[in-house]
Amino acid sequence: MTNRSEHLASRRPCFHWRVRRCVDRHTGPIDVIRRASRPETAALLEAPDGSHFLPAEGGQAAGSSGLMVYRFGAPLYFANATLFLDDVERLVTQSPTPVRWFVLDAQAMVDVDTTGAGVLGQAITMLKKRNITFAVSRADGVFRSWLEKYELMGLIDRKRFYPTNRHAADAFRRETAGAPAPDRGANS
Repeated sequence: MTNRSEHLASRRPCFHWRVRRCVDRHTGPIDVIRRASRPETAALLEAPDGSHFLPAEGGQAAGSSGLMVYRFGAPLYFANATLFLDDVERLVTQSPTPVRWFVLDAQAMVDVDTTGAGVLGQAITMLKKRNITFAVSRADGVFRSWLEKYELMGLIDRKRFYPTNRHAADAFRRETAGAPAPDRGANS
């Protein structure tokens, strides 16, 4: 009897390990999907010393310059495409000053599906209608290949791709120095 009890006791950790492994196997993908469908997003503001960009407090929009840098923290696909479009529109319409440039920090956007591509096209078109320059920062070659695949490169000026947010901000300052703020359009 002792041998059987010892045998069962020695199998319990194995049983618990198997249950945990089964639970992890099934809940892990669900958690990944949940996080990707509600990624962290942020309007980014330039640090006071100009060395880097920081998330704006409380989701606030651009500073007084008219430059909006927006970080979307996940691949753009069907489950989060509406969030992306809503964020872009909210940031532009609720900005305390007219947005002149909208820079998409695309570092985390390593994948785009057809729904995401459609929404990105809608966002770029909406910005153009409001006379807002659209630019992309920190995009890798994979992101550009997605833009080409979905025929979105025609909507983006090839000069508007920047290796860093800092480079995009410098280009914004060079091009808008002394320029009057653009008309926000009739739909603003």
